[in-house]
Amino acid sequence: MSMEHKAYVFDYYNITIQLKPILIDALSNNNKENIIDFIQVNRRTLKDPDNNFAEN
Repeated sequence: MSMEHKAYVFDYYNITIQLKPILIDALSNNNKENIIDFIQVNRRTLKDPDNNFAEN
């Protein structure tokens, strides 16, 4: 069985700025709601670079 490797380029600097305080809060306070919100909001922006379709 073969596996297809997918690696995506992303804006590491800006994602770190946005995600770092959310992760710190989640780990400090055992609060996953903000992480879930972050994923739901940003999931729409994820695209497969080969076919430009949204990732599910």
